Amino acid sequence: MTKSPGIIASAVVCIVGSVLTLLMVAAMVFAVPGQSAAVPDIRTVSLVAAVLLVGLAMLGILTAVGLLRLRPWARTSILVFAGIMSTVSLMTGLMMAFIPLPSAPGVDASAIAAIRPMLTGIYAIPFLIGVWWLFQFNTKSTKAAFASGASESARSGRPLGVFVMGWWFLVSGISCVIPAAMRMPALVAGMIWTGWAAMAFYVVFGGLWCYLGAGLLRLDARVRVLTIVALLVVTANALVTSLAPNARDRLVAYEKLVTYGVAPQSMP
Repeated sequence: MTKSPGIIASAVVCIVGSVLTLLMVAAMVFAVPGQSAAVPDIRTVSLVAAVLLVGLAMLGILTAVGLLRLRPWARTSILVFAGIMSTVSLMTGLMMAFIPLPSAPGVDASAIAAIRPMLTGIYAIPFLIGVWWLFQFNTKSTKAAFASGASESARSGRPLGVFVMGWWFLVSGISCVIPAAMRMPALVAGMIWTGWAAMAFYVVFGGLWCYLGAGLLRLDARVRVLTIVALLVVTANALVTSLAPNARDRLVAYEKLVTYGVAPQSMP
């Protein structure tokens, strides 16, 4: 059975929302090193929140792909997410609509009151999307479409190990958008790459990993051989990085560069 426009639109919304979440995580983590030392736990809290948001974004992308492939688990995933999102958005929106907003010194009360409709509208958008999904994925036609997708999945015969590895490569590749956007340094063959070189590395590495993941999910024999080669190269890079001269000093320098944005002057 073919996918309805509603299913395709829902998958697009999932992907767009997940990408925006990843960009928000990148901005949040990038801003952490500039925080004041007077709040020592801000980095831990920010990193934990970033990990959770990245997990949600990855789940959103996987769900979108599952929707396009008419997988029953994807329908269940989006229904659960729609229920949680619509409930939380409704409760928060009502709070923004009726609970008095805190006043700020030197700010006109009318200006604060003018913000209320905007805040309420922000939460109305995910609420309406959640309601739309709850309706869309409970119709008879949508249920029938995913039932046909379940039959097709059962006939595909894809080994579980290949399925898991394919998605692992795909999610890992997509995750490279975060260090690329943040211009994080890269540790390659015992050398620390920074700036545009590091960004190019993450883009190429992420693109290759996405290609391998998609190929494994398609059961492409050529990709299987390329995957083995890629894993051997990654293993060799780890060995070179660990066994190279001054390896410990470089690892310490890399950690400080990632954490504080400053490398020691003695770094080779």
